[in-house]
Amino acid sequence: MLPQLVASGPNVEGGGDPLLLPETFGLTPLSQINAQFGEGFAGELSKVESGHWAGPLKSAYGFHLVLVTAIEPSQLPPFEEVRDAVQREWFAARRAAVRDEQYQKLRANYHVRVEGLNGVRAGQ
Repeated sequence: MLPQLVASGPNVEGGGDPLLLPETFGLTPLSQINAQFGEGFAGELSKVESGHWAGPLKSAYGFHLVLVTAIEPSQLPPFEEVRDAVQREWFAARRAAVRDEQYQKLRANYHVRVEGLNGVRAGQ
């Protein structure tokens, strides 16, 4: 089937088996591709030149013939675009740290003993 796809060019529709995942992906980081298709798939995909069909590439779902339509280097977004998300994550991490510290202070006031099988003490 790969020779037919290569001869047809990039505007081929259908022809494959249905998948639970989308048939096309926009610009997607390779880490997300690996998360969806299984470890190693993105590494093979990264070797494909833009505008070319390639395959079969093995994934957790089987084998695929793929067309890479664009490749862009990754880049960090401007801070202003991610400010709200960074702030949410910072506050969540801070809340968790304060909560853990409070639990440790409370626990310091108690002696904890865990009894194992047959009444044998397993720890404190």
